[in-house]
Order: sequence, then structure tokens, then C-alpha cells
Amino acid sequence: MLLLNEKDKKLKGSEKNYRFILENANDLISVLNEKLEFELINENTHIRILGYSQDDMIGKTRFDLIHPDDFEYRVKSLRKAFKSGVGMAELRIKHEKGNYIWLEMRGKTFINEDGKKKILIISRDITERKHMELKLKKSEEKYRFISEEADDLISVFDDKFKTEFFNERTYSRILGYDIKKLKSQNFRTLLIHEADLEKTYKIFKTVLEKGSHINQLRLRHKTGKYMWFETKGRIFIDKNGNKKIILISRDISERKQAEERLKKSEKKYREAYNQEIFLSANRQKNV
Repeated sequence: MLLLNEKDKKLKGSEKNYRFILENANDLISVLNEKLEFELINENTHIRILGYSQDDMIGKTRFDLIHPDDFEYRVKSLRKAFKSGVGMAELRIKHEKGNYIWLEMRGKTFINEDGKKKILIISRDITERKHMELKLKKSEEKYRFISEEADDLISVFDDKFKTEFFNERTYSRILGYDIKKLKSQNFRTLLIHEADLEKTYKIFKTVLEKGSHINQLRLRHKTGKYMWFETKGRIFIDKNGNKKIILISRDISERKQAEERLKKSEKKYREAYNQEIFLSANRQKNV
């Protein structure tokens, strides 16, 4: 009898320790039955994060707390978790004050001592992270709009020279290709003049080695003619700490044509000048 009492004391002490851990956890912890009714919650954490007590949750499904846009997704995730044994979802839950909190939920099923299937759900408040993601998305959309309205070709590559982004509407507008064709083709195979391929790789390598580089190359227009571009490359580190290369290419075809005309003109007048000198020398010689 004494031994039994000792075991009861240890069990009671163990349960007390687990309850202390449960109630002081930073994450929301709950257990649901197959009817998706709450059977257990860590009340202190629920009150602190969502404002709800055990009386508000135990024995209820509380689907009314799910954001309307997330409702179907949430129910499907729970049912899927019951079938597969595990599940994860991100959704919004209404706070007792009426605002919504973003939660990352991870669920895992288990069989209790009565042989009944339950699901343990651990939920983490990710509201701040979701707000930051939304701000980042808006910022990216703003800069994408700016890049698509730019007159320069803008492209981003990883350190293996794989294309990750290009302002497709600007490429299409300047080079004449359908956007779908640009997306389905390799940039270097489709656009770059064969004689400039080696130069292109040099741009990439120099940017990776020195951080920046400027060069000129020819890109093929849909009509088949080649256009000259001055390409400036610069290295940067993205939000995940990965090294990237951004290339900004400006159409300098008119400038190159003007340079070529000037070059031909200079050659023409130089030849005419040399011819005049030669004729003058012959005239003097014959006098």
C-alpha cells in the first residue's frame, strides 16, 4: 500500500510538472477529438495570445474563430491530419477583442489510453512575420512595376549564371519577342550574338570577382537584326544571404551607329587627305 502511494505521489508530481510546462509554453497547445472539439488547452497561453479561457474552448469546435477566407483550408488541413497522422497550416484566428492573429499550426495524431484517436496541435504566433512578408510583397510588387516600366533591360542571375528574374515586358517591348517565348528559351542561346558569348561569361565572372563590371554586347531582335547594349553588372546579397548578379543593359544602338558613321567618315577624309598629299607630291615632282 505504501509503495502504491509512493507511485501515486510520483505520478501526481510528474503531472504537476507537465502542467507547469504546458501553461508556461510560448506556443498554443491544444488537443482535439475526431469531432474537432477541443478537449485540452494550455489556458494561460491561450488567454495571453488569443484572450480565450478553457470555458470558451473546451467541448467546442470554435470554427467561428477561423477567418472566413481560411475556413475551408483549415477544416481540410485538420481532416487530412487525422488521416495522414501529421499536418501543418498557416491561418488567421480571431482574437477575443476581434482582431485576427496569424498562427502556424502543426498537428500530429495519437491514440490515448482509451484507444481513441486525438490530434495534438501546437500553434505559434507568426503575426509579425506575416506582416513583414506582406510589406515585402508590396515592396517587391512596387519595384517590379518600376522595373517593368524602365527603359533598360534588367535581369538577375544566381552565382551559377541561372536566370532568376528579368523585366519581361521591357524585354518584349525592346526586343520584340513574345513574353512566353522569352520565358521558355535560354537567354544566351536566344539573344546573345555568337561572337559576344565569351564576353558575356567574362561579365559574369568579373562581377563575381570584383563586384561590378561594364561591357558592351549585341542582342538579337525578333526581326533578326542585332542591337548594341551597354551592360552594367553588379553583385548583391539577397535577403537569404545568397550572392546574386544584377545586369542592367541600355540600348546604345544609335550611339554605335553614329560612331560607325563617324569612323567611316574619318576614314574617308583621311584617305582623301592622303590622296591629296600624294597628288601634290607628284605635281611638285613633275614641275
